[in-house]
Amino acid sequence: MSIVAPTVIVTLAAIALLHLAWGLGLPWPGADEAQRVATVIGMRGVTRMPSLIPCLVVCVALLAVAALAWWQVKAPGLLPQLALLAAACVFLVRGAAVWTPFWRALAPQQPFARLDMLVYGPLCLALGAGLVFIALKARA
Repeated sequence: MSIVAPTVIVTLAAIALLHLAWGLGLPWPGADEAQRVATVIGMRGVTRMPSLIPCLVVCVALLAVAALAWWQVKAPGLLPQLALLAAACVFLVRGAAVWTPFWRALAPQQPFARLDMLVYGPLCLALGAGLVFIALKARA
């Protein structure tokens, strides 16, 4: 097995746990909620962090993708392959959106906008590419 699958799976699980922690009220990053919103959401007009339910939905979705990636590595099949390719599309679109005027207008708040271009967007592109690799490599 290549390093790609474990790296993607661990990264997705870590991001999932971070979303769960935010839903439970983790006071990071930033000294207060306004700084957290400006750092991790960055959307115009948003002043509060999401509640537990939306954070839990994201957490479960990310863990489901990580589980699908693991499943595809251990027992390749068409169902996990198609699901991984669909998830990869979501990550690739989100990653590419960073460089569109629409996205920049939607999420202009700093430091999110800068972090989005330097970290969040490229990470989404890397995860999307990793999911494509896992989906196609495991079937080869």
